[in-house]
Amino acid sequence: SMFTNLQAHSGLTQAQHRALPHVSNTDLSTLKAELLGQLRTPNPQALTFGASFHEAVLEPHQYTAPQLPPAQLRLLARLAAAVRRHRYCRDLLYRGTPELTHTATHQETGLTVKIRPDLLLTTPRLGRRVLVDFKTTSCPDYAHFVATVEQYDYDRQAAFYSDVLVADRFLIV
Repeated sequence: SMFTNLQAHSGLTQAQHRALPHVSNTDLSTLKAELLGQLRTPNPQALTFGASFHEAVLEPHQYTAPQLPPAQLRLLARLAAAVRRHRYCRDLLYRGTPELTHTATHQETGLTVKIRPDLLLTTPRLGRRVLVDFKTTSCPDYAHFVATVEQYDYDRQAAFYSDVLVADRFLIV
């Protein structure tokens, strides 16, 4: 593996994870944008929606409705309920560990990194490590969503997380 000293940190909140000084996937996106002279201006409402959706799906016991327009709140509730009801997703959520922070050291550079996969599970029969990432999108269909994968660095996130955790699969829901 390219990474050593892999450690899981259970019980860390999102805020505690963010406070860790390690290099994150977001840091890599920011660095890339700076090097390429790109201005990244994330939509705060979209970020709130995405974070709240993740909480509603992965940690429903601690979900609190965010400050969003009523139509957005209704959409968020409908989406989260649909994902939690979906047979395949329900199975993943039942078997997986949500929002578990991991840290590791990149062997070649000595940099310490942090990742927080939405869901981490090991398949019962073959013992394969599977990472699941839930994405919200305004794309009307699959083809349009696929076109945004590189734009939002989902491809790099999948590779980064898979390398750190030596995962066999990375699923995007």
